[in-house]
Amino acid sequence: MADYLAGRDAPETVNLSRVRSAVDASLDLLERSYLRVDADLGGGWYHELAGPLPGPTATAVGLLSFRMHGRTFEQSDDCLRFLRWRQVSSSVPERRGGWATNSSPGHSVAESTGWIVRMLAEGRYFADPSAPDLTPATEWLVLNQNDDGGWGSLLGNPSRVWTTGLSLRALIRVDPAAATVNRGVRWLVQHQHPEGGWGQTGVRAPSVTHSAMALISLVESGRSEADEAIRRGFAWLETRVERTFEEDRNARVEMYDVVAGTGDDVQRWRNTLPHYGLPYALSALLMNPAGSHAELIAGAVNTLLRTQLSEGRWPSVEGGETASIWSVFPHMEALVQLIGWRPLGSEDTLMLLPDAVIVYRGGAHVRTLAELARMQRRKAIGRVLSRHWVSLLLVLTTVLGLVGVLVGRFDWKDFGLSVALPIALLVLQEARHRTRPVGGGDGSGR
Repeated sequence: MADYLAGRDAPETVNLSRVRSAVDASLDLLERSYLRVDADLGGGWYHELAGPLPGPTATAVGLLSFRMHGRTFEQSDDCLRFLRWRQVSSSVPERRGGWATNSSPGHSVAESTGWIVRMLAEGRYFADPSAPDLTPATEWLVLNQNDDGGWGSLLGNPSRVWTTGLSLRALIRVDPAAATVNRGVRWLVQHQHPEGGWGQTGVRAPSVTHSAMALISLVESGRSEADEAIRRGFAWLETRVERTFEEDRNARVEMYDVVAGTGDDVQRWRNTLPHYGLPYALSALLMNPAGSHAELIAGAVNTLLRTQLSEGRWPSVEGGETASIWSVFPHMEALVQLIGWRPLGSEDTLMLLPDAVIVYRGGAHVRTLAELARMQRRKAIGRVLSRHWVSLLLVLTTVLGLVGVLVGRFDWKDFGLSVALPIALLVLQEARHRTRPVGGGDGSGR
């Protein structure tokens, strides 16, 4: 190892206790910024955290923040009730079921609906009486997909990489095998820039932010036809992401006009979306199926830790001083993904080398090698049991049942009934694993 490190700069290390502290500080900020409408309508967040009234998009993103990290938020039911109140009801199928932002005059848009559908599906709020109805929300996304396979803000507006990525990430969590997902994946693949990245639209120059969003969406889709686009996309991203370490200026604000309605009922407004390059790039790098350079990951993580402000957020886009939900969530999401990497413990420190990752176990200095080996074996056994406990239950039940039949304690009918439940559980477990999105927040794919 000494020869290997000779002539190299000291490798970067990442302390997971610092990462967890950064995430906790962000969640503390969201708890302090919660806004309640009233007892009946619930509450949530506004995109400017000091805002007077909550909005649906920020409320979904705030609730998703707690859900991702597994931290209980006492006002979750209030947030769901607020989102149910804001869900658009209309006799027109293309309008019904989605969510309008505070700036889209009554019209459901993908910028809001995509986030909320993702949050509801990830949180598995299917049967929660406080939650909005996921079925019409999903149908809104399907009905508002453009003929070319991408999404704009709503049907008929030009397809964009960001809105297509938001919609895909939501629908993948509802039905990853849907034909709508296939069409969205094809749109992203077809609109990859010749250099390998993605821009705001199919004709704009590529940016780190939009390339990361496209790659995250394609990896989560699990589609083999996207493999070459994913390979080229990560090759492009890794050559450019380091430029965002000190100054995250890549695609800071995306502005475009939105048109809704027809004839005399046409309404127009301008969308302004704040973007950050580095946190989305880190999220993408952690999901690279081929594995990304550890030094890039370490540099990105430590840059996020170093630039977090004391109140729990990161500097606002274009030097603004206003605290925003967007100056919290993307950074925190990337750090939560790192925490979710299964081999790691909460107090571990990572040493990331160009082609190796060394894990220093928290507290390992007070344990013998034999103790550490036993800990690893216990963790491995625990992972096997957590993944295959239904199969083991079926085997045990079958063996005991056969023994009971042979000694005359049971008949064959009793034996069949005894194995029916484990078989049903096994089918449900396998179906759940097959439909789980690829490259989720637990760090799979790395």
